[in-house]
Amino acid sequence: MEKTRVVVIGGGLGGLCAGVKIKEAGIDDFLIFDRHPKVGGVWYENKYPGCCSDTQVAEYEFIFAPNPNWSHLYPRAAQIQAYAEAIAQNFQISNHLRLSEGVSCATWDEDLCLWRITTEAGKKIEANAIITALGQLNRPALPAIEGRNSFAGASMHSARWDDTVSMKGKAHRGDWLSGKRGTTCSRSREGSQHAYSLPAFAQLDYPESRPGSHG
Repeated sequence: MEKTRVVVIGGGLGGLCAGVKIKEAGIDDFLIFDRHPKVGGVWYENKYPGCCSDTQVAEYEFIFAPNPNWSHLYPRAAQIQAYAEAIAQNFQISNHLRLSEGVSCATWDEDLCLWRITTEAGKKIEANAIITALGQLNRPALPAIEGRNSFAGASMHSARWDDTVSMKGKAHRGDWLSGKRGTTCSRSREGSQHAYSLPAFAQLDYPESRPGSHG
């Protein structure tokens, strides 16, 4: 049974920030778990064309980790991913990371006043405290559209972008889209970003997912 003082669940920017602040508090006995092979969280998972922050960089970056090298006012996903990786390196968080190792269960032991944690690989850990930094934009919510499962064309959620039908290896505004018709079922940030980056469609429709919805 492995023991540690603090377990952080999630290796995105929230989890990394927790790690930095734990170290600032003088605690070096902690672990950060994430099921992915790299830190970054939502920025590791979301790779759709045009993916970027909808918050200006001065309000998005950490005050303790300013970056003068952003290329856009609204930073692009690849740069935010690199920023997350740099934080893990520069603030000596890397040794505390347990990547490709998600947490499946956490139970509070009232008698011993500690957490009993089980990873997806079946490992057992005891901790005095847990910080959850799971985020919310990495779990796709697919609309209940009749015929969606039998649709013969390319179909994907922006959080699970399929590179086999993307513009990878092709010129921007790839000609494989030319003359085709597409639909994006969102008027949220993600919908507007990838739609703007795929303008070669002959027609791109924007049906609202629900009446009055723009989120």
